[in-house]
Amino acid sequence: MTATANNQILKIADLAIKLWSNNSVKIDIETGYKQFVVDNDYGNIAIEIEVITPIPLELKNDDNMVFETNDDGKRLWHVCTFEDGYKVIVFNPLNTDEIQQVAIISLQTKQWKIYAEQHSNTVIPLAYPMGPLIMYYLTVSNNAIMIHSSGIIDGNKGRLFSGFSGVGKSTMAQIWNDNGNTIINDDRLFLTIQNDRICMHNSPMFYDDKPKMHELNAIYLLKQTKENDIRRLTDAEAISRLLAFCIQHGYDKQFLEHHLNMVFDIYNKIPIYELGFKPDAEIIDFIRTHE
Repeated sequence: MTATANNQILKIADLAIKLWSNNSVKIDIETGYKQFVVDNDYGNIAIEIEVITPIPLELKNDDNMVFETNDDGKRLWHVCTFEDGYKVIVFNPLNTDEIQQVAIISLQTKQWKIYAEQHSNTVIPLAYPMGPLIMYYLTVSNNAIMIHSSGIIDGNKGRLFSGFSGVGKSTMAQIWNDNGNTIINDDRLFLTIQNDRICMHNSPMFYDDKPKMHELNAIYLLKQTKENDIRRLTDAEAISRLLAFCIQHGYDKQFLEHHLNMVFDIYNKIPIYELGFKPDAEIIDFIRTHE
């Protein structure tokens, strides 16, 4: 796909993000985004992000902060109310005293900005963790959600497996893969609603992978058990438990309502199960038989 030094378009979960700059700095992207680049004449842009360098001093303050994340006392990013939306301050993961990027997110328009420092005439606006944060704001501005899960294609059926960390999402994906099926992603998926269908899409990761998409036919919330066991979830239990695994920030009522509406729509379209499983290939026939 073609791209210019100061103009790149990424298509993620059928949503196009245009990165552009008016100055001479070259826009670069991390490895995981490379295969999501589409031609510059791609239409129907969901979000346009102007890339600006350097970061102005007046944007580095965290006044009006509503959300912050830390890892063992090291700050990762701060979110502050700003104009008609939010300002997201991202710190360098290798040196948390250094601000890596500042994003200005508008909730009223499709025109966003990312300020970043350049290095050797190159700037990487989506350098981790800014990329996943931008993808989150992309979902709440569109008919999509992100969820911690693995997804597989079994013939013409798409299945999603979600649950708490360590419960076996990657193990489940590998079992299906080892038995001739295709992994969409084993960590983070987008769910979108297209023509009354629920579709799952992979998202850019730290490794190189091409875009993948498939209709979703069933969702399984995992638990580890001694024997394989399945139970269909209904009503509030299904919605609340699925919502727990969606990637979301709780500082904006509008975002919470968006996710709740999406999950409610998903529940009305496809079955949601609780699945206890032993980590071996028997689970494949068990699911096919009891689904």
